[in-house]
Parts: sequence; structure tokens; C-alpha cells
Amino acid sequence: MRKIIITFSGLLFFFILISCKRTNQNNIQSDILMKTIDYKDSKISYFDSGKKNITLLFVHGSFSNKEYWTDQVKFFSPDYRVVTLDLPGNGKSPKGNDAMTAKNYGDALTFFIKELNLKNVILIGHSAGADAILEEAIQNPEPVIGFVAVDYFKNVGVPLPQEIIDQTTQGLKKDFPATVEMYVRKGLVSQATDSAITKKIVNAYRNTEPEAGTEAIIDGLTYTDREKDLIGKLGFKIYMINVDYKPTNEDALKGIATKGYELITIQGTSHYPMIENPIAFNHALEKAIAEIEPNQQ
Repeated sequence: MRKIIITFSGLLFFFILISCKRTNQNNIQSDILMKTIDYKDSKISYFDSGKKNITLLFVHGSFSNKEYWTDQVKFFSPDYRVVTLDLPGNGKSPKGNDAMTAKNYGDALTFFIKELNLKNVILIGHSAGADAILEEAIQNPEPVIGFVAVDYFKNVGVPLPQEIIDQTTQGLKKDFPATVEMYVRKGLVSQATDSAITKKIVNAYRNTEPEAGTEAIIDGLTYTDREKDLIGKLGFKIYMINVDYKPTNEDALKGIATKGYELITIQGTSHYPMIENPIAFNHALEKAIAEIEPNQQ
């Protein structure tokens, strides 16, 4: 970070100038308060930028948290109500007694949306968070106006071989930290991924409580049939912001997504475009939002 040495009067002028030119941008973090709401035997921690006509609800993926959306909060809050949350068992939200599954997360999201009385909601789910918003959109579609999946639904309806599921389960039970680290390094990041980002993600996976983490991973590996069924019932066009480090099987989607889909491709990152290249990701999300908004006029 550059160091700027200026006089007190110069500093005062600098802040006055910036506040005049970029009031919304500079004050955005101070306007966002971390809050909690009670949920069953737990609590949900969340950020809320304040009321506007359209709400962007950002939902993280496995073993991450709302901080992964920091750049999106800054970018979109001047124009939208931006809400991020820690799903139970992640970040600052205690796990409670519910298993960390897509269905349970969908239930938590529905409760959350109703509790905050969110309206005109565009659901944005990264990775397994896309399955959570899928569950929510099916059981509580009324406040939802748009559906965006981030680097997900790449091979819809194609189940993993049972042998792979069995091997993964055995590995998780035998040595959870080593197994999930191998999964991250082989499947979620690449050699080109910034080392600090890789370290952050590896640590998040390794530090997950093994029993709960195993439950979550097995749920994801065996969710294929339910995911396919729910996508077929989804009452919204699916916008996908996917990265080309692994291809998207569009043929699998064409016969399932009855309301259609649109694929927006980002190049040059791995599984976490919102933190690896937030500028490119934000522009891609802007494009999706711009197509969703006119339908609400």
C-alpha cells in the first residue's frame, strides 16, 4: 500500500474532496452492520447494506463465509440492497443440530428471507450455495425475481460413479484434512491461483469439523437426482457465471432447465472468480442483473 505523507490541512482537504466525489463508495462499509438473527437452536450472522428496491442475496459455498463477497458488497451496494450471510456451521453462524445439507440450507434461507422481509430478491449462489438457493427458490418463489449460479451446474444430471463416492467417503473418514486438501488442490484451484487464495481455501476446508464436513460433502456428491428434479421445476431462467478452467456441459442442461438458461463465461480464474478476479466477476454479474431487471418493470 502506498504511503502518503501530507500536512493536516492537506489531509482535511483530501477527505473533503473524496467525500464529495465518492460519498457512496467511501461510506459503504460504515453503512453495513453485522447483525444476527435466531434460527432454531443457532444464529445466522449477516450483513445488510440497507433497503433499496432490488435485493441481491449472496450465498457462499461449502466451508466458506460471507466475507468471500466483500468486493461485491462494495461494488453493488450503492444501487442495490446487498445482503450476505453465513450459512449455519460456517463463518460466524454456529452449526446447530441440523446437518450441513442443501435441503437444510434452503430451509435456513427461506426462514432468513421471510424474517428480513426481503423483496425483489435476486438469489446468487456460489458452488454448493447454488443448490441452497435452488432449494429456497422452489419452496419460497414469491419474493424471488432472479436466479444466478456461480461456477456450478456444470454437469447437471450426470451422477458420479458409486466407486468414486465410496472412495471419497472412506478417505474423509480416514483422514478428513488430507482428503479435503487434495480435493481443493485438484478440483477447486489451479497452479495459476494466487497462493494466498489457495492457502485461505485449503485452511478453510482442513479446519472444518470432520463429521459435519463429511456430511456436507457426501450430500453434495449424492445430490444429483434431487438437483436435476428441482432444476426442472424451477420457475426462473438460470443465469450461470462459470469459469472456463473446467467446461460446462450445456447439453445436460438443455433438456432440464425448462425456463431456459444463459451461460456467462469468465476466463483465467479457478473456482472462486469473485475473489480471484472481482472486476471481471462484477461485470459478468452486472450483465445478468441487467437482463433480470427489465422483467420486473
